[in-house]
Amino acid sequence: MICFAHGNDPGFLPPIELFGNWVLAIVTLVMAGGLARMALGPLLEQDGDPKSRSEIAGWTAISLALLVAMATWITRQSLIEAVSPAVPPQEHAHSMYHGGQMVMWGDYHAEVARAVSGEYRLWMTDKYRRSISAEFFSGSVAPRDPRTGALGPSRPLDMSLDKDYLFASLDRSVKSVEVFIKYPGNSIKLDFEFDSDKGRKSLKEWCGR
Repeated sequence: MICFAHGNDPGFLPPIELFGNWVLAIVTLVMAGGLARMALGPLLEQDGDPKSRSEIAGWTAISLALLVAMATWITRQSLIEAVSPAVPPQEHAHSMYHGGQMVMWGDYHAEVARAVSGEYRLWMTDKYRRSISAEFFSGSVAPRDPRTGALGPSRPLDMSLDKDYLFASLDRSVKSVEVFIKYPGNSIKLDFEFDSDKGRKSLKEWCGR
């Protein structure tokens, strides 16, 4: 019988789905009543036997208990879903891994984070956000004038000891950079700006130069 019910859905229930839920509930209760009548029919025809009356009372109690339980569950579930507010959309999770800025292209994601010390770190992940070892990509970082776009001398990115990311330290005043990434089969240049309205804040918990 439970298969005909709506199911446990804590989200917002639109009016059309609420109507469908009640239709399924009525069908469920009608079928349950019909099946109970079919089961009790032979017993009801044996009026004089005390044993039959006892069986009838037992099956009737079981049927009523099932119907009440089903009706209570469906009513409670429908009311909860009908009055539940819409679930607010979750924030985009692209920048939650390391607190940096995220860029996505093709089947790749790149996250760049800056420490207040001037250290920049680069992580790469695939389209499913699975980490890509730093052994499989390389690159460099160059200071970038946020107004003119002019680039300063670039610095190669070194590999971390655990091969999880690449990093390089620039002057602490540099907060806008161009990051060059070379990955299997191609390369890309990305611009990042920190500590401004256009980018995330620098991370304070990391040490550096």
